[in-house]
Amino acid sequence: MLAVLGAMSQEVNGLRKRMSIQESIARDGWQLFRGKCAGKEMLVVRTGIGKDQVESAVKYILSHFEIEGIISVGFGGALIPELQIGDLVLCRSLLCGNGGGGETRYFSDHHLLSAITLTLGTRAVRFILGSSVTVGGLAAEPERKISLRRDYRAEAVDMESYWVARLASEKRLPFLAVRSISDALTQPLPPFDQLIASDGKWTWKTPLYFLSHLSDIARLPRVYINARRAGRSLSLLFDALISEM
Repeated sequence: MLAVLGAMSQEVNGLRKRMSIQESIARDGWQLFRGKCAGKEMLVVRTGIGKDQVESAVKYILSHFEIEGIISVGFGGALIPELQIGDLVLCRSLLCGNGGGGETRYFSDHHLLSAITLTLGTRAVRFILGSSVTVGGLAAEPERKISLRRDYRAEAVDMESYWVARLASEKRLPFLAVRSISDALTQPLPPFDQLIASDGKWTWKTPLYFLSHLSDIARLPRVYINARRAGRSLSLLFDALISEM
C-alpha cells in the first residue's frame, strides 16, 4: 500500500477526491483516508504542520498498515530565483536546516524519482530535480531564504519532508518528496506558522495579528492565488502518480 502525505488539506485534497474512501481515521491533529485509487490500495494522510505532527502520523501508519512506499507532497518556498509559482521540485536529497537531524542527508528512491520524472515530462507542468531543506518555522522573509540557499545549496524549503524521509529510511521504505512552489524567493509572507495551528486551522491570534499588521492583509490575495496555482500543479503530479500505479 502506498502512503501519500501532506501537511494541509489543500496539499492532498486533489488525490483524496480521486479515491474511493473505505476508512477515515482522525486523531492527534492528523487525519488519514484509506481507500482505492485506480484499483490500488492507498493511504492519503493530512499530517498537520511540523515535525511533531508528521512523526505522530507516520509512526501510526507504519505500525498499523502494510506500507510499500511513502510520498511526501506539499507546498514549498523557492530558494532560487529561477523557480516560479507552481513549479515542482522533485527532491533528490533532503536536508535538515534547524538542528535535530544531525548531518544526515536522505535521498528519494531512484526508481520512484525516475518514474515520476518520465511521466511528468508529458504533462503541462514545469519541474526540476533538486534538494529541499526542512526547517522548524516558516521561512517567511527573502533574507531567510537567501541564507538557507547559501548554507544548504537547496532549491526549496519546507517544514516536514525531512522527518518523513528519516522515518521511511529507518524502515527501508521507498520514499519520494515533491514540493510545489507557493512562494517565490523574493516574496515575503505573513508569519503563518504562528497563526495556523498544527492541524492547519486558523488560531484565535489570527484576527488580532492582522488588525495590528494591516500591510499583511494586502498580501493575502496573492498568497491565496499562489496556493491555488501550487495546488493545481500537485493535481498534475497526482495524475502522473495514478498513471504509474
